[in-house]
Amino acid sequence: MTSWQIANFAILLLYHIEIGSSFRRRFFYKERFMIIINLRLLDVFAKKHADSRKSLSTWKKVTEESVWRKKQEVLSSFPNAKMIQNNRARFEIVHNKYRLIAEVFYDDIYVEIRFIGTHSEYDKIDPSTV
Repeated sequence: MTSWQIANFAILLLYHIEIGSSFRRRFFYKERFMIIINLRLLDVFAKKHADSRKSLSTWKKVTEESVWRKKQEVLSSFPNAKMIQNNRARFEIVHNKYRLIAEVFYDDIYVEIRFIGTHSEYDKIDPSTV
C-alpha cells in the first residue's frame, strides 16, 4: 500500500459514521463494495434540507452496494447522473432540486463526496475542481 492509499484509508475511518455489519463484511471477509468518504456532508445537508433525506438515503444505499469499475457502471446505477471531468459524477437529488458531486476512484473502489447543494449553489462552482 502506498502512503497515499494509507492516508485515504485513515480518512475513511475518520469519516465513516456507520461502522456496522457492512463495514465488517468489507474489511474482514474481503467483499468489495464502494466506500463513501465524507458522509458527514450528507448528514449535515439532510438536516438542513429535510426533503432530501429519502433521496440521499437511496443514493447512499445504491452506491455502497455497487462496485463501479468504469463510468458506464455509474450511469447504469444512476441513469440521470452525468459524468464530468476528473472522474467526477453529478447526481440529481430530489428530481434535480439538489445536486451532488462525487469523485469516483475506480481502482481503489471508493467515492468521495466533493459537493452537495442546491441547484443555484451548484451554478456558482466549477464541478471539475471543487
